[in-house]
Amino acid sequence: MNSEEIEELYSRINRGDRFALSKAITLVESRNAADQLAALELISLTRNEKRRSHTLAISGAPGVGKSSFIEELGLAFINQKQEVKVAVLAVDPSSVESHGSILGDKTRMPQLSKSRNAYVRPSPNAGVMGGVGLATYEISELCRVAGYNLILIETVGAGQSDIEAKYFADFLIVLLQPGAGDDLQGIKRGLIELADLLIVTKHDGALKEAAERTQQAYQASDANGSARKTVLCSAEDKTGFEDVLVEIKRLLESTGQRSSQVDREQYRFMARLKSLAQVSFIDQHKLLIDSLRNEIGMGKLDYLQALQRVVNELKILQ
Repeated sequence: MNSEEIEELYSRINRGDRFALSKAITLVESRNAADQLAALELISLTRNEKRRSHTLAISGAPGVGKSSFIEELGLAFINQKQEVKVAVLAVDPSSVESHGSILGDKTRMPQLSKSRNAYVRPSPNAGVMGGVGLATYEISELCRVAGYNLILIETVGAGQSDIEAKYFADFLIVLLQPGAGDDLQGIKRGLIELADLLIVTKHDGALKEAAERTQQAYQASDANGSARKTVLCSAEDKTGFEDVLVEIKRLLESTGQRSSQVDREQYRFMARLKSLAQVSFIDQHKLLIDSLRNEIGMGKLDYLQALQRVVNELKILQ
């Protein structure tokens, strides 16, 4: 794609063209060298966009019900009187052998996928640790440009590795299984301590009492001695989401973030660099890359400018 075509694609995204948004995301996820160059140019245009959005990372062990929860949460926001457009970025684990992903989260959110105010996009994590894909931040930026003001990132759900989602999201929500309070089943304590909000799912039927015990256990286990906010809900019975909305709105109205802007920019630089080059290449040019990380830390460069320096000086996409 030439610069004129990239600007036209960006303009269509900015007008809310869902087909253009999907095309742009495919471009950003591509490993083709020409596509990567075009993607860098496209993403650089997003930095001038004034539209605001909030990003929530939603993590939890496999089987906790992340897709069901996200669908009900997205519909709850959309059904309110306010102008809310929801984008869901569902990160699926990739096969180590084939590098493919099932990408089935869209089929697990049938009602949300049909909404004109929602956009659901499954993406592979391409074997990357951290619960998210290498292009997750760039995809969320494209969604922001397209007018989606609430972006929900469903992580892979591999436990401790999901803590890196803090570099992509404003806030981290962790979903818990009923009974998980006994021994932190499937979730590492480090992830729990980073969470801005804990939600016990499946508060229904035979699991109702177990869910309530789990809520009590986590509220009493805060390392700082204060009650950790833990909410109950059931996607099956569609209950508890009023309380969930109250707590999420409280987060969105606060000014806190899980990581500094500098930490985020440095992480984005390394994440995108890993999608452009092999680890051996990065190690080989460690001095330059460390220097660029330092310049990002001092505020002299943003991550896209640093990437462009790598591309130009080392000619990795030529």
